[in-house]
Amino acid sequence: MNFGFGSNNRDRLDRIGAAPGNNRIESERLKTNSERIPSRKTKSGRTSARILSLISAALFALALGLYLRLPDFRVASVQIYGHENVNPEELIYYTGMKNQAIGTVDPEVIERNIFRRYPENRAISVHAALPNRLDVYFEQRVAAVEWNFGGSRFWIDEEGFVFNENLSASPEIIVYANSFPGAMNRNDRTVPKKFRKEIVDSARRIFAVKPAESRLNFTYDNGYGWDSGKGYMLWIGVNDSGLNEKMAMANGLDRYFKANEIEPEMLSLEFINAPYYRFAD
Repeated sequence: MNFGFGSNNRDRLDRIGAAPGNNRIESERLKTNSERIPSRKTKSGRTSARILSLISAALFALALGLYLRLPDFRVASVQIYGHENVNPEELIYYTGMKNQAIGTVDPEVIERNIFRRYPENRAISVHAALPNRLDVYFEQRVAAVEWNFGGSRFWIDEEGFVFNENLSASPEIIVYANSFPGAMNRNDRTVPKKFRKEIVDSARRIFAVKPAESRLNFTYDNGYGWDSGKGYMLWIGVNDSGLNEKMAMANGLDRYFKANEIEPEMLSLEFINAPYYRFAD
């Protein structure tokens, strides 16, 4: 028995290799390989187009920069929005923008300079407008509390920021004071740039419970207080801690005073567990 490959077997293999289907498979394989390999000519063309595009963009930017440095494109005016008390001419000289090329203006630098001059504003934004104008937008702080401090005044916004010029409407809450929350001593006049927000919230809640006809006071010794309208001053301390309990106690003590014909000059509820009253000297 012959298990080798004779001439007949070799002829059969040759016929299989020469079959049209096999040739087609080989042709498709070669075609696929040729598609995977991009031609050097295509690569070179794409690279040249990219370089040309970059050069064109650079030349355009250079031309635009030079164009914006022409005399007609130098800062000549400032338009103010949101602030009535800022002089445009003063602002343009203060920021050093006079005759600066509009294309070289750095809005962030100008905004910082303006903030140093007008810190009472909540936000300031600067935009360059062609050909030669700067637009400056002011967002003013809105006063939540006015602090009448020995003849001078300052204002506090909702976030606790302090400012010395109020351009918004006068707030409902006005505190007449000889000190302020957190003062180191009676003579301390160094008002912080910012109070804690809790101080604003306390002033609002305390203002809401006092008699409408009485003004809200604040002293270093007693904190917040007002004329009770019953012949004595009522003091409740430097914040609104235990405010509801203090108001209930004030009503109870007022009934006690009337029943016993007591006429104090002041009643202090700063320490709710140790209230005290005092007679006039």
